[in-house]
Amino acid sequence: MVNTQLIDSVKSKLIEAYNPRAIYIFGPCALGIPNYFDATDLDILVVVDKLTNTRHRMIVKGRLALAYLSLSKDLTLYSKKEFDDLSEDEMTLCYRITHEGRQIYAKA
Repeated sequence: MVNTQLIDSVKSKLIEAYNPRAIYIFGPCALGIPNYFDATDLDILVVVDKLTNTRHRMIVKGRLALAYLSLSKDLTLYSKKEFDDLSEDEMTLCYRITHEGRQIYAKA
């Protein structure tokens, strides 16, 4: 079950793992679909300054940080440049997330 405590915990773990620029959630949890707190998965997009390793290895690092979660999680990772570029193209996931997702963290 997804709730605000869980989202705060996820945010803290991802900040510790990545020191990201931004973290978004998307999908039913972000869209306010009725009964989203009963959702069995969490869709997450993390924006980092730059990829410091292969994308796969960086995603593994985040998945390990969230291994304590008993629900399924989909973790997507982009560099700031990639995210900024893709956010302008309305055919991309990044565009959709910036318009329909929920930003749960932004670096000051």
